[in-house]
Amino acid sequence: MDNMILISAIVQYIEAHVKEKIEYEDLEKSTGTSYRYIRQLFPEYSHVTLARYVNSRKIANAAFEIVHSNKDITDIAMDYGFAAYDTFTRVFKRHTGQTPNNFRKSNITVKTTLIAVGMYAPVLSKDINLFSSERIADLAGDGNILFGVPKVEYSSGKCVPFAACLESTLKYIGHKYRHHYAYIMAACGAAFRLRWNDAKWDAANVDLRNMNSENPYEAYINSFNAVGIDYSILAREDSTKEEFINRIVNSLDNGIPVIGLGIVGPPEACIITGYNHKGEMLYGWSYFQDNPEFTKDVAFLDNGYFSTSAWWDNPFSTHLFILGQPFCPLRRTEDIIENAYRILTMSATGEYLAGLNAYEGWAKSLQDDDFFSSGSITPILLESIFCQGDAETMIGEGRYWASEFFKEVANEDKRMAPLCNETAKLFEQISSCGQKMTEIRGGANLDRQMIEKFLNSETRKALVKIIYQAKEYEAAAIKKIEKCSLEFTL
Repeated sequence: MDNMILISAIVQYIEAHVKEKIEYEDLEKSTGTSYRYIRQLFPEYSHVTLARYVNSRKIANAAFEIVHSNKDITDIAMDYGFAAYDTFTRVFKRHTGQTPNNFRKSNITVKTTLIAVGMYAPVLSKDINLFSSERIADLAGDGNILFGVPKVEYSSGKCVPFAACLESTLKYIGHKYRHHYAYIMAACGAAFRLRWNDAKWDAANVDLRNMNSENPYEAYINSFNAVGIDYSILAREDSTKEEFINRIVNSLDNGIPVIGLGIVGPPEACIITGYNHKGEMLYGWSYFQDNPEFTKDVAFLDNGYFSTSAWWDNPFSTHLFILGQPFCPLRRTEDIIENAYRILTMSATGEYLAGLNAYEGWAKSLQDDDFFSSGSITPILLESIFCQGDAETMIGEGRYWASEFFKEVANEDKRMAPLCNETAKLFEQISSCGQKMTEIRGGANLDRQMIEKFLNSETRKALVKIIYQAKEYEAAAIKKIEKCSLEFTL
């Protein structure tokens, strides 16, 4: 279990019991981790003690109710475990600078924001720094920063970091060939993949490198060849920190951002847009730069770029993709469609089920009532919910862009239009299945209500039913794609 999952579990437990006295023995049982270790680890991520964090969450939630309800303030104080109104007032003023009554009269806005992976809750403006400090990065030194690289983030609706990072980088350097997201999603194969580890709930199901166990770089290489740009790949296991720095510095000095795996957060793609202190400090965009669990060593530039000098200490900083000169694309539309058919019809790749078999493995995991028999909130249970969300995204977001790709092919080739439009429609239906599953389990916000709903066997039965519906649509789409491949050869 990594610390990201553990911190998420702690934060989720506290939020679920924020109106109660937090019993640390129960927290130990819930997370499967000793309180001593929790107390030692937590300040590394939050910059405050666990006890202070608990108090800050009580005050933030109480402040939200004070602003957004007409409930008596004394009742709110009692709800959050303050036995005396005077004690509540003193603690509240220490956190907000005002008494509860003045706070209500001042019309201050209390918003919800991201406090852990997938979880939104009320936060006071002064508490935004509890996890990830809004420090402004030190710009002194001898570096180079490429400003104006388009931002990448999940809120854009583009959920595959590598595809979004490549699109952003190509836009920045003025690459003239097809570089939009739908095309890259199809080219790399992410629009057509579903992977499932039948042996466990595996957060790596969604990793692009698991699309092909024989060649983990295949998705990346296919993308570079399809958009028509030279590239080189540098792997940590075959390199040193100095080699990484040299390649980053050389690329940025030539005006080309670098795509890296890791740097900030898990081994997902980010864009390195600048360096300082001879490459010891890196700047850029990461999908995970606003996630508290990943940003204890991160600061920010005024324009939003992350800044970190701890990137090499992150074991997930595993690869660099250095882009070079443009060339005539090596892959044609028919090659991409043929590869889509191969991805969709694979039965397995390494330890991961693939294609239609992945749907079966996913459904089987959801029907394991022994696993879901306990109502306790544990890191292992959270990981299963993350995996469920990833699978929903693989078909929900992935098949949406698959549909957009086939619509594009239909517009470009009138001869292929009827067949491609039929294929696009099937992928739209699969995408809709992914969205329906998210709705059935109570949305994407990782609160106690959603978790309890996911634990409910009836909810999981409903999810399994939709999985099999998506599988039927996928089987029909595969037949259409096979016809598309044959048509292209005529």
